[in-house]
Amino acid sequence: MRAFFDSDEITDVCQRITRKPSLNGIWSAEVLLPSSEMPAITKGVTELIVTDSAGTTELHVGRAYFGEDDGDADSKNITVTSQDPRAFWDRKQVMDPDGDFSDPSIIQDNENAVDIMAAAINNSIANDGAMDVTVGTTEGGGVPLVGYKPVDWPMTIKDLWELLVETGELDTVLNPASGGASTVDLYNGDFGADLSGSVQFDYGTGAFNCTGAKYTWDMAPVITRLRLLLGPKRPQFDGDIQHWAGDVQKDDPGLPDPPQTAIDALIAAGEAAWGLLREVRVDDSEGDENDLRDLYERLWQSEMIIRLVPRRLLNVTPEPGILPTFVCGDIIGVAAVLSESLSGAQRVYDMTIDQDPEGNETISQLVVSADQET
Repeated sequence: MRAFFDSDEITDVCQRITRKPSLNGIWSAEVLLPSSEMPAITKGVTELIVTDSAGTTELHVGRAYFGEDDGDADSKNITVTSQDPRAFWDRKQVMDPDGDFSDPSIIQDNENAVDIMAAAINNSIANDGAMDVTVGTTEGGGVPLVGYKPVDWPMTIKDLWELLVETGELDTVLNPASGGASTVDLYNGDFGADLSGSVQFDYGTGAFNCTGAKYTWDMAPVITRLRLLLGPKRPQFDGDIQHWAGDVQKDDPGLPDPPQTAIDALIAAGEAAWGLLREVRVDDSEGDENDLRDLYERLWQSEMIIRLVPRRLLNVTPEPGILPTFVCGDIIGVAAVLSESLSGAQRVYDMTIDQDPEGNETISQLVVSADQET
């Protein structure tokens, strides 16, 4: 990798270069260099750019906002960190094309997750100005999520982004570009390729290309029944047995199939093994959640798929020098021989790539899905 502050290269003086891409999160990068070698930059304006070793492909671009300058008896070093432009989305409002963010109709006007997210970004730029990132490609064919609108406005773009990702119907993929030219591609929750047959990390078996492995098995999140109570809460009067305007649970006729048949089978298997494990949750922040039934039905299914089986996660540490031939969103194969032989396919969500002063790159961390999420 190579590192730059705007067009000024700093690779030769860096003690460490780190970049952290993410599927549906904010990308970051960090450089460590001697304080005496730190060039003059304008914090919050100068871009930290990380490229490939040829200097032709930009792997990270973000304004240099954060730094730590410290010294001890032997040395003085400064760490400079940056985040991609979406770090500002927690201070950007979701709005209509006319700039209304107090009561916008953006959700009922666009319906599917990709179109809603694209409109939120475009409307913010049109009304509040450029924010170093624009909409790139958008995948068509997304399923409708809502027919009405939530009423807990105003809402930030970050809040909307997280809500739509949680439905399983949105993936966001960043394309870093310097000079405020980054773009974000929007997919219907299906970004990435299945590389589990060609990309394999093995500990104590197979390719023997990992130096460590850890297997965890967590029963704590498991449920077999989830009921979401949706606002508004009804006035208490004789004959009122519901108390909320609606709910979502396993017998909801509006649950899309697929995947509902597969979810029903998981529910039956889970209750045969552990009995009925129930969770009831109220979603009634502002009062019209029941008008968002399509969205909450997708949220219900997405959560059930994850929580109907124990969370099984196999983490491996690749040997130094192995470089990723995959991107966040791809599915890779992992295997290990510990107290038992383990193997599976896991989706990559985040990774950390470090480079030392000699230019050696290492995947120091992979954050992947539990096996049932693939």
